[in-house]
Amino acid sequence: SATPVTVSGLTDATGISLGWAHSCARGAGGLGSCWGDWVGTGDGTTVDRLTPFTLSLAGVVDIGAAFQHTCAVLGSGAVWCWGYNGSGQLGTGDTTSVYVPTATSMSDGVLVDGGTSHSCAVSRTGAVWCWGANASGQLGDGTVRDRSSPVMAVASGVVDVSCGGAHTCALRSGNDVLCWGSGAAGELGDGTSMMR
Repeated sequence: SATPVTVSGLTDATGISLGWAHSCARGAGGLGSCWGDWVGTGDGTTVDRLTPFTLSLAGVVDIGAAFQHTCAVLGSGAVWCWGYNGSGQLGTGDTTSVYVPTATSMSDGVLVDGGTSHSCAVSRTGAVWCWGANASGQLGDGTVRDRSSPVMAVASGVVDVSCGGAHTCALRSGNDVLCWGSGAAGELGDGTSMMR
């Protein structure tokens, strides 16, 4: 559509997140919904969803649609992910793709986001934890090794995180920004085109 259209059935959305070819929203009642490309919608089928599908998760407080996967944080702090998992971007400890919500080992999340093949979450203590592809250092653990379970990138003080294709940035409580990963196009903002 070349003009805005109303998403069918969503009347209490409090947040949205967009992936490559799917979209997700969280509702005021703690439910999450996704629609679009089947890989990231979480309904367990291989059929694209033309209207929102209500996820089998209660208490959703944040949702992050990524390239071909999605993660959600529950009020309990548990982080659940689903979709393609070739680089460990679901954080489930392996690289097996699963197309319904599956728990990660992270239990104290408050915010989550995803890039092309990695994901990051902010914990209740203000730490950033990341998992998935790491060829450009986008997990921030000082290596270029893919991780299928969360690893710490920043120890404390973070209030928001956002994942790009192969880089990540975090907003700290002092209003400064930290970035890491691919810097080929200057996306890290440090005046270089180097990977960090």
